[in-house]
Amino acid sequence: MELAHGYAPGLFVLWASEWFRRRYEGNGHRWRDLADALSIPEDQGLFRQLTGEGLRLWRRPLRQSGGTAYLGSLAREGGFPAAAVRDGGSGWASVALAAIIAPLLTEPESDAQEARARALAAAQINRLPQLFRDEDFFDLCADLACAIVALRREADEPAAAARIPTAAWLSINIPDWQARLPLNTSDRAAAAMLERLLHVAPLQGGGVSVTRFLERIGDHWVESAALTLDGTLDTIACDRVDQAYGRLRVFGAGELARHLPGELAMLEAPSEGERLWTARATRRARQRHAIPFATPIELDLRAGDQRVDRITLAGGKPRRGALIVTAIEAGSPEAPTLLRVVGSGSGQYRAETLVVQAPADWMVLAVGDEIATEIGMGVAGVAGYTRLWRVTRGAFFTDPLGDRFRILCGQPADQPNRIELIGQHASWAETGGDIDLYVGSPLARIGAGGGLFVRAIGSGTWVPAPQPLPIGHYDLGWRRDKILLDRRRIAILPATSQLRRSGPPNHCRYELSGFGDCALVPDEGAPVHVVDPVIWRHRPGSSAIHWFAARLRWPDAPELIVRIEHPTAAAVARWTGRHLPNQAQFTLADLPELVAVSETPVKLMAELTERGRVVAEMVWAFEGELPMSSIGSDLKSLLLPASIDAEVRLSMLDGLGSMWRVRQFPHDLKIDCDTAYVPRGLVTEGAVIAGRALADASREHVFGTYSLLTDSNHRPAALPPLGGNWLVYVLDGEQVLTRPRFVAGSEPVMPTGRLGDVMRLPQGPVLNAALDELLATAARDDAEGAAVIDELLALVTSLGGLPPATFHILELLAKAPAVLVRMAFQADAEQRGAVMALSDALPFAWATIPLACWQEAQGAAFARAIGQLSMLGAEAPHFAKQVVDQAVACLIDREPLLAAVLTSGSAHDLAMIAQAFLNRAVDRVPPAAGDRYRRQLGVLPRYFLKFDPRFLDTLDAPCAAAAAVAGLWTPGAADIRHIKTVARSFPTYFADAYAASLQEYS
Repeated sequence: MELAHGYAPGLFVLWASEWFRRRYEGNGHRWRDLADALSIPEDQGLFRQLTGEGLRLWRRPLRQSGGTAYLGSLAREGGFPAAAVRDGGSGWASVALAAIIAPLLTEPESDAQEARARALAAAQINRLPQLFRDEDFFDLCADLACAIVALRREADEPAAAARIPTAAWLSINIPDWQARLPLNTSDRAAAAMLERLLHVAPLQGGGVSVTRFLERIGDHWVESAALTLDGTLDTIACDRVDQAYGRLRVFGAGELARHLPGELAMLEAPSEGERLWTARATRRARQRHAIPFATPIELDLRAGDQRVDRITLAGGKPRRGALIVTAIEAGSPEAPTLLRVVGSGSGQYRAETLVVQAPADWMVLAVGDEIATEIGMGVAGVAGYTRLWRVTRGAFFTDPLGDRFRILCGQPADQPNRIELIGQHASWAETGGDIDLYVGSPLARIGAGGGLFVRAIGSGTWVPAPQPLPIGHYDLGWRRDKILLDRRRIAILPATSQLRRSGPPNHCRYELSGFGDCALVPDEGAPVHVVDPVIWRHRPGSSAIHWFAARLRWPDAPELIVRIEHPTAAAVARWTGRHLPNQAQFTLADLPELVAVSETPVKLMAELTERGRVVAEMVWAFEGELPMSSIGSDLKSLLLPASIDAEVRLSMLDGLGSMWRVRQFPHDLKIDCDTAYVPRGLVTEGAVIAGRALADASREHVFGTYSLLTDSNHRPAALPPLGGNWLVYVLDGEQVLTRPRFVAGSEPVMPTGRLGDVMRLPQGPVLNAALDELLATAARDDAEGAAVIDELLALVTSLGGLPPATFHILELLAKAPAVLVRMAFQADAEQRGAVMALSDALPFAWATIPLACWQEAQGAAFARAIGQLSMLGAEAPHFAKQVVDQAVACLIDREPLLAAVLTSGSAHDLAMIAQAFLNRAVDRVPPAAGDRYRRQLGVLPRYFLKFDPRFLDTLDAPCAAAAAVAGLWTPGAADIRHIKTVARSFPTYFADAYAASLQEYS
């Protein structure tokens, strides 16, 4: 046949490979398809001959893959098939490549990236058609993914700074960027797939979990943790949670609330027929936070004002052990800056080089070609100082008692060794440090090889562990071949041990039973005294405290200090146990250090007062402990939108009359004769006097330190000569400690912009008119308006700890929705977070801003982007739309309710939404008059009138918000406050009813 002669085999290979690229649909590898396309009989022998000879002519190798080598070689020579990138990259290739790229973007660049990409590509086998499930195609996927990640690392940051899509930045700055990729991008579909891959977001996590780190801050190391709260939650963690609650709010519980205050995530209930809950983290929760290893990562799930459940995250147990093994996440092996904890004790690890933290008095030995190099001090622990060792290939670590641990690097897989203990913890006591306390012997589980041993604390002699484990306080070890694989310190009481409490707080009685030869003794200063060895009674006149320390003792072991809960009247207390006195005052910044406590179910009420008048209130139901940081966002929403002199009064609805006051500033500042002083002594290390000139309000000037720690006489601090009008205050870090005070300078100063020119005017009608004119300018779609927006963005971003209400121009934004929306679209990534947070501190809600404002701002943003991208010619509108779409996505990420305003979608029937909501939450809906919105709006659903009128205000709130978007009315400050409260208390209902109402009013 003529095909077998001359250059025909080369032409056949060229044609066949292109045929596979254009026509292959993933329906199996057959020579018949090529024969039919050529209209010739199928002759497999001939086709193999042509393929081999043709590849030789092109000097291309023939891949070896069993009987499919010839067909597979032709297919791979053609590259990615067109079917894979059809419809702009929605085919299987786009999905598979995105699954490779997303995790690579979250990992630091390293020499191991290619191998990692190759492993990720192989893991996509079930997404690939049969013909492409081979090693060579995995390599092609990995190569393309690595090339795209390299481009992303080069372009993502400057593109974000320029506020344009990555693909647009590449087209402007690296016109031939597509030539860097191992893929033919000549057709539009392939180009569209690549553009889509340039927008793949870094992997946020497929499941909710915790990763512990050692993190270098300055010249020292701290323990930290990253919570992955984007993804699915395992069914065991949420098996007690009633799905009828719908969307839940997630907060840190217990000790975690001190280190990570505020709302951490939203938890979505499973869809019908599903079992898994889905978490969506707040932006702050996605960061790493300084959290000690000893802190359990527990979360409180709240529905409105009620705590629904408390769960422990996977990996959230306290990290025990003196030997901490870490992998290098950032920095270099010589100077790491971020270390991920991968184990404790002996173990085998995949990484070639590890960093191990060990107590300073341990010995380290590397043998053969192993290398162990000390690289500095670690984190000081309970046992004293520690050191960090860089370990390559392996090392032995030996403590002063002779316990020897073995670390091996470069192993096929991570195999940390850990003793797992399963047993009943003492519910009436809490321990600190790295000790587990059990009532009855726990079951100890270990891996293959070796055995369990026990020894007395402080002894170097191990003996085989009896079964069951004995009563006592001792070390438990897993040993194999004289190597200690893991070690735990445990305390075990008799299974019959109980501590029962009875009686009211001031007459409580504790009864001990079943302790055998063990003893439990309250510490000195405890609010109880020992009547006899098994009876304790309340100590009259003792301080109000909700827990105290006690000592557990065994006949032949060291004692163990434990914490015992103590009943008291419902109160606000410090985590140390001490209650705040009646009328105590604190600020929002103090909330992480406080906890509300109550032995019985009670409600905590907050009343917002302005000029002595109660203008709003909130209530939270709880029992046991309520970390005050978990209601911080609620308190903030009450306090900040009011005046900077407003106050929130907290009280327990228990009839005892105790009250606590929450204010924005803990101290007052007096200005007298060019000096400043705090009448009530201020003792804060790092406090400074600072100020801002109203002519340049976005710049903060520090005048000097101010504290009893720096000036024992606490004399007034002299202010420097000030030109123009200023606001002066004392701050510590970003916490403003005093109410800002106005100071009139001696000489006028030149303003830095139009905003400064207006703000320096004296208070009165002239200033008010100038501010109104300035906001009118900011609402215009021209260069002058954009310049004013930029000045407003600079001021908002610079606030730090100052409430926005400090500046009257920012207070006025609440009544200038067009300006707010333009600020949101014109802001860069850093500024946008500060702009969106304005709704927490000012009396407006993003979800009530009229649709017309959003449409005008989007049009202005599109026009700005067109101008910025004009050098791209005909492609400019395409990329400009992406700019606007990215901004919309960022806004929705920060305020999910805006998805119903800024994107198209369907909604459920409003009547069904309301009925389902009342079916599951009728007992949690606060009763009200029912006419808050209906006396102002005539478009609210008549269907709601069939329900109890006391529920109407809650039912109407999302509909009223949607009516504001439609331009049917303008809510007042009290209405905004109520809408926000309903949205926080019943997020599922509010979001669903809001979306349905928007469609009805459109």
